[in-house]
Amino acid sequence: MDRLTKQTRRLVTKAKEASVVLGRTPTAVKNKALSAMAESLEKGQKKIPTANGKDLRKAGVTGALVDRLLLNSKRIQEMAAGLRS
Repeated sequence: MDRLTKQTRRLVTKAKEASVVLGRTPTAVKNKALSAMAESLEKGQKKIPTANGKDLRKAGVTGALVDRLLLNSKRIQEMAAGLRS
């Protein structure tokens, strides 16, 4: 088994374990966490696009993929709204 397969299996196992914990977590606690994530996105709204752009350039992402992965103010607001809904 290669390294990538082993790493993927470990991540899948951890995700399954986390799903059990999240399934037992009260809704109010999950909602509070989602709200905190939304607030964090909004607070980072000025820094996130810059860091995102650097990451995309470093990864060599070009063309249509840039459009799909680019985070701008509008997209960040939409992500925050999605976390709240």
